[in-house]
Amino acid sequence: MTTEQFRDCFIGEKGYEALKKLIRSGNELCTDVAKCWQERCDLEVAYAKGLRKNSEAFQKLSGRSKGSLVQGLGVISTQTNNESEAHSLIANTILNKICLPMKNLADTQLKARKPIEDILNGKFKAWKDKKDIDIKYRQRQFENSKEIESLYLKMDEIPKTTKNSVKEVSKMEMSLRKAEQELEKTERKYHDATKDVEIARQTCDAEMCRSCDQMQTMELDRINEMEKFIQTYTTAVKTLTDTMNQITQDLYAIRITPQDDIVTEAKLNVQTTETEILLYDIYAQNDHNAMSQERRVLSLMHWIQMLKQDIEIQKRSKNGIENLQGFCKQNQNFSTSVNPSEICVNRESIRLLLCLYEGSLYQMEKVYNHVKHLPEPQYEYSQRFAKSYTDKNIPTTLLRIPFQPLSQNPPSAPSSTSFLARSVPVVATPVMAINLYFHHHHPIQSNIKHQLVGQSIIYPMIIQHQITDQ
Repeated sequence: MTTEQFRDCFIGEKGYEALKKLIRSGNELCTDVAKCWQERCDLEVAYAKGLRKNSEAFQKLSGRSKGSLVQGLGVISTQTNNESEAHSLIANTILNKICLPMKNLADTQLKARKPIEDILNGKFKAWKDKKDIDIKYRQRQFENSKEIESLYLKMDEIPKTTKNSVKEVSKMEMSLRKAEQELEKTERKYHDATKDVEIARQTCDAEMCRSCDQMQTMELDRINEMEKFIQTYTTAVKTLTDTMNQITQDLYAIRITPQDDIVTEAKLNVQTTETEILLYDIYAQNDHNAMSQERRVLSLMHWIQMLKQDIEIQKRSKNGIENLQGFCKQNQNFSTSVNPSEICVNRESIRLLLCLYEGSLYQMEKVYNHVKHLPEPQYEYSQRFAKSYTDKNIPTTLLRIPFQPLSQNPPSAPSSTSFLARSVPVVATPVMAINLYFHHHHPIQSNIKHQLVGQSIIYPMIIQHQITDQ
């Protein structure tokens, strides 16, 4: 049976909020149960009258808990009604071995949770900031395009027979050149801004995976400790008089199953998981935007060429990663210096960047083919686009693809280098690193390095470990 993991069930901002709610609820439950044990200690001294009241409190807490703790706390509630002859020994046991340790556990986990949440809050804020920058340049690209189109229209309307018209045309052409230069700068920044949004989102995902693992460990520890506390209470009851034997047997039958409880809690928060990738939107894509057909075609061709270059770079990167994996399998000495989890992270980053470029390319080629009366292009995720518009009619297109969890644990929250989020890969440094490796380790088999150098691309993050080993 496959154990559900928190990292596979709590995804994105919504998953983060659900995870915080779950962990805080568990911490509050732990605190409240500890308070209830304190009440039980006081009520033991007051005998039967107080025990009946305490039983009702346990019953309410049983309704708030989850999994096997529901039954465990419910049994305690039932048996408390029969413990009217309890004495100070069981009261001292509850106070010193259950109540105080449980309060300490709740306080310790509360302190440990805060830095985890602070890091995640920072990552999600950085993601939001990147999206704000993207919106800025996205809007500016549309505004610059509109300005250029307006200048062209004005030039067409100027009479060409007078001397003044020649001066006006010259002035307009100068303004047009400046506007086109500004558009070129803006499009470069816009191209980088949208890519940065995706990198920031991936950074959030990686940090979310690490935080989910930490939170799951804390939740598992909490349930394990709850089991120990209940067993301690059960043992204390067993030491009571012979008249408590039946009660002791019933309580001793309590079984807490932490692993099953973790699965139950995780399944309660399973959500339809999708990865949302922000795509490129340009002014020329929308045929409702005022633009001559010739310039619309030129703009589309410019972006199509740029995206095809991006796709080609990522495909070469993918081939490089695959060649490195194959080489490591055949050469164990080399594979010990390469972290498999980093290769896994890099491969997934390339896949997602390919989705960004291919999804954007599909949308632009679709418009281009329509203008040129060509067949509509095909794309595997053609039904997974979601488009929205701002109040200034600036579009935002999201590609929603099925979420694929990483098979390897990411070593840490990725930097901009470790996720390979670069339009131009680094080639020179890896080649040098591979040469160093074969020079020191395999001088006779140095020709094998050609399996990794050439058309393949090896990345700095992977090679960094190799250089360190030298």
